[in-house]
Amino acid sequence: MICRNIRTTSAAPRDRNFFLNLINNAAALTQLNQAHAQLIINGLHNDLITVTKLTHKLSDLNAIHQASLLCSTFPKPDLFLFNVLIRGFSRNSSPSSAILLYTHIRRNTRLKPDNFTYAFAISASSGLSNEGTGLLLHAHSILDGFGSDVFVGSAVVDSYLKFSRVGLARKVFDGMLERDTVLWNTMISGLVRNCCFSESIQVFGDMVSMGTQFDSTTLAAVLPAVAELQELRVGMEIQSLAWKLTTEATFNVSEGEQRIALLSLAKQAHEV
Repeated sequence: MICRNIRTTSAAPRDRNFFLNLINNAAALTQLNQAHAQLIINGLHNDLITVTKLTHKLSDLNAIHQASLLCSTFPKPDLFLFNVLIRGFSRNSSPSSAILLYTHIRRNTRLKPDNFTYAFAISASSGLSNEGTGLLLHAHSILDGFGSDVFVGSAVVDSYLKFSRVGLARKVFDGMLERDTVLWNTMISGLVRNCCFSESIQVFGDMVSMGTQFDSTTLAAVLPAVAELQELRVGMEIQSLAWKLTTEATFNVSEGEQRIALLSLAKQAHEV
């Protein structure tokens, strides 16, 4: 269906939405390249929104170097396009390229990095061989006013935990004014990776006690710690809750029932 659409686009009007859908529906790089060719034919190769979408899709299909080349030839990239490319480098195991692009933004453009820039760049820095870059990026994010941003905070905590800087990660985590489920999950899973099993269960208990929404990722993160500490009763309750989460639509397990069970679990967790 996609190829049939592509063959007929040369006669189609310059409809941005049509090409955005075409890019979005491309399931393979060959289809995406055909869509790119049609953009050029129809004069949309310098349209910022369309090129940004194409860059995003190229990186999702692991064609990050092609995405980079596309952006390098674009006359006036904005911060959103740069952020998409930094994210792509980070997710395609090209951390050095992500950091170089971040540096380019700061030194060679009038654009100011935002919370997404920092989150993606800090995530990329976790793939480097040393922690110095992540420390510097964290400092930059604070100076630019994003020290309390939950999106940046999750990336910072994850980065520190990947370098086994548990104390720094915990300091950032404890200092966050807002903590969403992703941040809690990042802290719990990182503690488990660093063999801080008791602490991970305690953080899980704090999460529940504070009324933060949990999910199956939360429970999957804390279960290995429970297993290591041989807390059979706690582990069985967590497994039961995980099962209820996956069958909630069928059995209509209410949020209240989940909360009551987890509050009991939190009390046990602090006793570990």
